[in-house]
Amino acid sequence: MKKLTLLTILLISFCGFSQEEEIQQEETQTEIKKPKKVRKIRPDHEFSFYATQHLNFGDNFLSKGHKSNIGFGTHKNIINVYGFALGFTYEYSRYRVTDPSLAGNIKRTNYHNFSGRLAYDYKLSDQMTLVPYIKIGGAILKQKGYVGDYDRGFGGFEGDSYTFGVNFNYNLDKTVHLFMGLNYNYVSYSVNSNPEYQSFFDRSNQIQIHLGIGFF
Repeated sequence: MKKLTLLTILLISFCGFSQEEEIQQEETQTEIKKPKKVRKIRPDHEFSFYATQHLNFGDNFLSKGHKSNIGFGTHKNIINVYGFALGFTYEYSRYRVTDPSLAGNIKRTNYHNFSGRLAYDYKLSDQMTLVPYIKIGGAILKQKGYVGDYDRGFGGFEGDSYTFGVNFNYNLDKTVHLFMGLNYNYVSYSVNSNPEYQSFFDRSNQIQIHLGIGFF
């Protein structure tokens, strides 16, 4: 009788221990299945290099008297806050003078742009991402030409640059992506000119086309 009672107690204890162990295993499995928390504020290491083509339009000196060659640009993200990437870009493009009556001895104009960029990655699939962005910064035009046989600078002027556009990224793997993009850029230049021609020289409108490679 005592053996039966002892056996019953051991059996009840074993069942209780087994149930407790199963509950602990289920809780452990549940914890493992929990998704990792994504940090809302984190460093962003993405950077890229790209070729760019400027298509100027409107009634202004770049559109009427210059033609853009293919330039290049680069951008680097610094920090990501709630999915928004904050970074900076630099672009360079050379313009060839097509109308000497507007430029005199100037043969070419070098365009530099340095801007801050705010972008958001909208994931379409594992391979494809849409990246709308805005940029605000400064543009510098440096003009050069020939005096006799000598190449010399003719000064330049600066302006405030405003850009909004979108890139389409295609991920080759987890570290590299190709992209193409399109944006609109408006620059307001600090120029003192005859009031009749002020609006012709103090602004530019352009569509920019990009093709490049980026790294995460």
